[in-house]
Amino acid sequence: MKSETFVIAPHPDDETIACAGMIMERIRQGRSVSVVLLTDGSKSHSACFGIEDDPTPERLAKIRAEEFRRVLALLGVDQKKVAALGFPDTALAQSTAQASEALQALLDGKDIAEIVYPSAYDMHRDHQAAHYIVNNTLSRMNICPRRICYTIWPEPDRKLPEPDFVMDIADHLDTKHKAMALYASQLERISPKQPEAVLPAAFLEPVLNCPVERFWTTPQATGAERKD
Repeated sequence: MKSETFVIAPHPDDETIACAGMIMERIRQGRSVSVVLLTDGSKSHSACFGIEDDPTPERLAKIRAEEFRRVLALLGVDQKKVAALGFPDTALAQSTAQASEALQALLDGKDIAEIVYPSAYDMHRDHQAAHYIVNNTLSRMNICPRRICYTIWPEPDRKLPEPDFVMDIADHLDTKHKAMALYASQLERISPKQPEAVLPAAFLEPVLNCPVERFWTTPQATGAERKD
């Protein structure tokens, strides 16, 4: 059985922002990569702008699901290794038990080398819930893959510790750009009610122009004592 890397994304685009380069590098190294999407991504416009129609959350969920599928195909992830659990966007904390059970079903019986998921430093409530879900699932299963955590939305006034795992993704940077561009729902004004894009250019530019991806594997970042 081939060792696997599991990437956990709370929303469509988190996997690309945080670790598109890692995904492509692991595939190039011959490792099997699975990507698990926890929420349906339906609330980005209502949460940011109060938009509940044009698009509706239901329509937005379909748009983002298709974007997610196209992005992972571009990154080279086998579609059989992609799972979308569909829990409600912005309310993942209300479904932690169900999400943990669903994640356990996906992980069970796999030879998991590492699991990549949001860190304890991420302030987004769905990312915090995702962090708890992963840790709870690993504890319940009593398995110890390498825990690799990413931070997309740190607290504005908090200085983060230096990452202890930095991956060179220079060879993959162009494809990461192309992958992110497929998330038009987040990068463009798709509603006349939008004053701006969901993801501002000032946030994306340093992410997409950085030739490395930074991660934390320490107990403080992973919220659990490492056993591996």
